[in-house]
Amino acid sequence: MRDHPPPLAETHVENRGVVETVAQAVAAVDGRSATELPPLGANVDTDGLAAFVTTSTTTGHLVFEYAGYRVRVDFDGAVMVYE
Repeated sequence: MRDHPPPLAETHVENRGVVETVAQAVAAVDGRSATELPPLGANVDTDGLAAFVTTSTTTGHLVFEYAGYRVRVDFDGAVMVYE
C-alpha cells in the first residue's frame, strides 16, 4: 500500500450530498468559492459517486483528480483532499 501525505482537508458527507461536500472541501483548500471551480461532473460520474457513498456495503474508496487536487472519497462518506 502506498503511503500518502496527510490530507490538506478532511471532511465527511453529512447533511450535504457527496458532490457538494467534495466541491466545498476543494474550494476551502484552493481559496475559491465552490461556484468558481470547474463542474465536478466534467471529471467524475457524479451519480455514480453519490451511489457509491449512499449504497456501498463494502469497504473501499475512490480517488480522482479535481481542480488540480487529488480527492479520495471513502465508501463511508469521508472526503480527503491532497496536493
